[in-house]
Amino acid sequence: MNAENRLALNRPFFILMGSQILSSFGDWIQVLAVLSLAGFQFQASPLEMSALMMCFAVPVIGITPFAGVLADRYNRKTIMITSEIGRSCTAFLMLFAESIWSLYVLLFLLSSFSSFFVPAKNGKLKEIVSEPHMQKAVSVSGMIDNGSKIIGPAIAGGLIAAFSIHVSFYVNAALFLLSGLLLFALPKDPYLERRSGRLKSPVRLIEDFTQGIVFIQKNRLLFTGLTVSFFVILVLQIADSQIVVLVRELPGAPAELIGTCMSASGAGMLLTTAFLGKIVIRSFLRFFIGGSMMLGISIGSAPFIAGLAGEWLHVLFLTVFFFAGAGFSLVYIPFHILAQQTVPASYTGRIFGTIQSATTFGSVAGMGCGGLLAEWAGVKNAFIFSGSLLAVLGAAVIMLSKGRGTTIVTENHTGTERQTEG
Repeated sequence: MNAENRLALNRPFFILMGSQILSSFGDWIQVLAVLSLAGFQFQASPLEMSALMMCFAVPVIGITPFAGVLADRYNRKTIMITSEIGRSCTAFLMLFAESIWSLYVLLFLLSSFSSFFVPAKNGKLKEIVSEPHMQKAVSVSGMIDNGSKIIGPAIAGGLIAAFSIHVSFYVNAALFLLSGLLLFALPKDPYLERRSGRLKSPVRLIEDFTQGIVFIQKNRLLFTGLTVSFFVILVLQIADSQIVVLVRELPGAPAELIGTCMSASGAGMLLTTAFLGKIVIRSFLRFFIGGSMMLGISIGSAPFIAGLAGEWLHVLFLTVFFFAGAGFSLVYIPFHILAQQTVPASYTGRIFGTIQSATTFGSVAGMGCGGLLAEWAGVKNAFIFSGSLLAVLGAAVIMLSKGRGTTIVTENHTGTERQTEG
């Protein structure tokens, strides 16, 4: 029986993915609802809007690695349920926010609860899906994330247009609550009884976190994947943060082209993720190299296309962003598949917590670098520089890995686990 059929019979997997669907749509509806509330009702300034995004990012960067340690020590099912119920309550409280400062506090609290969900979810995925079917499972999870990025904001926009901003918060609170209730149907944690050494002090917490860092450093391929993923997200955020300025320079470009470009990027991510679920990945390194170079070339070529004229200009522009999204998924999804296949179940929480923290930091850094580069060198040069940087990174990985071939996968899958278990 193939992986797809086996997953179709895996009830815990479907429960977990159902919860992720509700949670992911809740996340993206929440983003648009919060931005709309801050921008239109509270008339937030550009600086206040930036501070709002920092309230979202800082808890993810600072809390997620240690939340991952807790996910390796305590019941992951309980952690996820607590996270979802906490998010539901916080989303409901946003209905009563009376100022931008109260919104800061609530968004920080919401993001703090969210920081516990991802590492616990990835750890639970490792428990309920066997290794031969992990690639398909991660691809399905990635499709949910990418699909929610496209559909979630559209749903939120429809709710706000048809009803009000506050209705979005009611819907969001309900989605998080339903997600948490659905998780009660998951089986008990099979690894809970075998875990020893309960957390007794902050020192032990730091020691466990450090073990996760050492694990990544010793695993050459995993470390390479994390490095490439960091820069891929950094460059993608540079492009996303400055797309408005670049589109503004297109001759006769309609305002809706910005949203269309973002949708094209999301479609590239979604279709590529679906494709990755249908094939067998034999060399993760090739995907890291190919994906980073595809994204780099796409982002770097956008300014040159923007300088063209003619009826095909907009089509070419959308094509560039489609391939940019595809390049991102060619790195990001295989990297998560590699992590799930390589990392022992007892380490998944802290490893994925570290990954989430690093990639979120890359996202925040990309937003900041995009603005600085555009101010300093111009928006077109910012695209060219960041795209070239990523293409050079891909070439550097080729040079550094020359002569190792695909054996790097086998060496790290077995060797690192022996070091950890020993």
